[in-house]
Amino acid sequence: MSVDFATTLAALKQRFTGRAAQDLDVLIAFRDAPTADPATLKFTVHRLAGAAATFGFPALSEAAAALEGHWQSRGEIDPNALTLLIEELRKLAEPDQTA
Repeated sequence: MSVDFATTLAALKQRFTGRAAQDLDVLIAFRDAPTADPATLKFTVHRLAGAAATFGFPALSEAAAALEGHWQSRGEIDPNALTLLIEELRKLAEPDQTA
């Protein structure tokens, strides 16, 4: 892996982890008010499913993919899958509070 690629990847991972709190807010807002913007939730969940795997967070990626898959196949949000995704994302967004 070249230094430039490694540096770029590290910067992208930093940006991803830096957005974790914002992404968590989106998920919690939808959980607490299911009438919140579903397009924002869908975008966030889809991004988390792909990016989390890329940056070394497989449990987070799997939780996002499970929620996205259920939503796509059944046309509704699985509240248990949303709760699991929130828990996984909280580990990244609030590491001091989950340790």
